Amino acid sequence: MNVLKQRHQVTDSQGREQVEFLDEHEQENLIEEFRMQNDGANNFFKIVTIIHLYCGIFLSLVSVIMAIGTEQMEQLWWGIPFGLLIIDIIALYIIKDSEQDINGLEKLKYKYKGA
Repeated sequence: MNVLKQRHQVTDSQGREQVEFLDEHEQENLIEEFRMQNDGANNFFKIVTIIHLYCGIFLSLVSVIMAIGTEQMEQLWWGIPFGLLIIDIIALYIIKDSEQDINGLEKLKYKYKGA
C-alpha cells in the first residue's frame, strides 16, 4: 500500500521546487492511518507478551519445583528464571503505565489553526 499521496508542489519565482506539503485533510488521514498501523502492531506485541508470560511462568515454576529437596545453592540457581520473570513483569507494568500517560496526552491535544 502506497502511503504517500499526491503532494502539492510550490515553486519559487525561478521555477524551482521549494516545498511540498499535504493539505490539512490529507495530513489528518495520514496521521490516522499511521495511528491505526501503530495500534495494530501494539496489539500484536501485547498478545505475544501474554503468551511469553504464560510460557515463562510455566517453565520457571517447573524448574523451581524440580529443585525442591536439593541444596540451597542449587535451588537458587534454578530460581533465577523465576526472578527474571518477575523483572520482566515489572518492566511490562512500567511500559503499560507509560502507554496510559501517552493516551492522556492525546486527550489534551488541541487543533491550532493559523491566522
